[in-house]
Amino acid sequence: MDPRVPISTDNIYKFQATFGLVIIITAFVLFVLNNQHANQSIISNLEKLLVIDESAKQAEEHEKLYVRQIDVAVSNRTHYTYVIGVILAIGILVSWSGFTRWSKQVQPFHDDILRLEKEKLELEVAALRNQAGSDSTNTGESSTAS
Repeated sequence: MDPRVPISTDNIYKFQATFGLVIIITAFVLFVLNNQHANQSIISNLEKLLVIDESAKQAEEHEKLYVRQIDVAVSNRTHYTYVIGVILAIGILVSWSGFTRWSKQVQPFHDDILRLEKEKLELEVAALRNQAGSDSTNTGESSTAS
C-alpha cells in the first residue's frame, strides 16, 4: 500500500464511498484494457487473413481459423463488457450509498460539533478580552492612585 495515498478509515461510510470510487475507476480501466486487447486480436487476425497465399486447402482452413478467432474476440469483448458493466454498477451503488449515508448520518454531527467549538472559542476570546480590559482598567487606576 502506498502511504502517499491516504485511505479514510475514520468513518465506515467515508471508507465505503472511497472504495466505491476505486471500483468505478478499476471498471473504467478494465473496460479500456478489454477493448484494446480485443481490437489488437481482431486486427492481428484480419492482417493474417489478408496475407494468405498458401495452397487452396490450407488457405481455406487458415481463413476459417482466423475468422473463428475474430468471432471469439468479438464475443469475449461483448461478454467482458457486460461483466465490467456489472462491476461498474456495483461501484456506483457502493459509492452512492456511502456518500449518501455519510452526508446524512455523520456529517451533520461533525458540523454541529464544529459550530459548538466555534461558539465556545468565541466566548473564551470574549471572556479573555473582558478580563484583559478589566486588568488594564485596574492597572490604570492603581497607577493614578500612586
